[in-house]
Amino acid sequence: MTITVPQGLAPEATAIAVATRVRWTYVAPTLLIYWIISMFDKSNISLVMADPKFLDEMQLNGQAQLLGWLASSMFISYSLAAPLWGWAVTRYGPRYATMASLVIWGLTCFWSALSASYGMLLTSRIGLGVGEAACYPVTLALVANWFALPSIRPANLIKSGAIEHNDDAPGRILKGITSVWRNHRFWLIVLAISCNAIFFWGWSIWLPTYLRTARHFSFSTSGYLMAAALSPDAIWSVILMICALCAQQVGISCAEMLMHSVISTADMGKSQGVRALLTQSTGALSPLMIGYILAYGGGGFIAPFAVLSVAVVISAGCMIALTREGF
Repeated sequence: MTITVPQGLAPEATAIAVATRVRWTYVAPTLLIYWIISMFDKSNISLVMADPKFLDEMQLNGQAQLLGWLASSMFISYSLAAPLWGWAVTRYGPRYATMASLVIWGLTCFWSALSASYGMLLTSRIGLGVGEAACYPVTLALVANWFALPSIRPANLIKSGAIEHNDDAPGRILKGITSVWRNHRFWLIVLAISCNAIFFWGWSIWLPTYLRTARHFSFSTSGYLMAAALSPDAIWSVILMICALCAQQVGISCAEMLMHSVISTADMGKSQGVRALLTQSTGALSPLMIGYILAYGGGGFIAPFAVLSVAVVISAGCMIALTREGF
């Protein structure tokens, strides 16, 4: 890879220019595409679950538990594989980890397209989770290396530009922390993201089914919390759901960014592997839990939405606690 910079710059300015060109020309677009595709692959099962033709072909009509497993299996394998990817990022670097994950990812997507039975599709979802589990360790490591500071340097100067060497509040805090596992701020963020995952994946996986069965949308329009479930008007219900999703995305983005203020650059890969293990395994329970509630609770969505609302409140409490500490 050849990077061109303006002539006549001082060595330090040249290093900054090179880093800036790399992060905005190569790193940022790659991560954007990486995450867009990952979100499609994670959530597209929700549309399949709401498709009457699919349910008939797979003999899954009325099998809410099996549908819940179809969604949750991906998150379970995702969570179990995440620490391994965290180790791989630390050992081999995020670039090689990304390439390896994409190979697994692509093969399992191909397997999914060939699936002719519930078992085959379930297996492909498990494999997809293994491939996608690299997302958080890879992304947080790359962001810590290339985006943490405006003056970040490439190669041997990256370490000196890391946030833990700053004299501002995050830098001072990180200087006094000898182990990421004893950093209570890290665990507060993990809990906040875990509860957020309960809301987001339970909400997004079952939303098309809810719109088709409870709100009587056609399958084509159902592709696109408590207040949304109780709203007497279908259109207002959808509006409230969209507002809930928008608010959720703001919250999760803030929580992710806070990781760069409470975790050192060197610990980012392994810490995000463990974090993904915990948050994704927690989120994995949500679609499965809703499936069982629907199966044994008469099919109504008010109880599942109440559980999701409680998760949001817990997540907000964690963020408030961090705010009181100055974050």
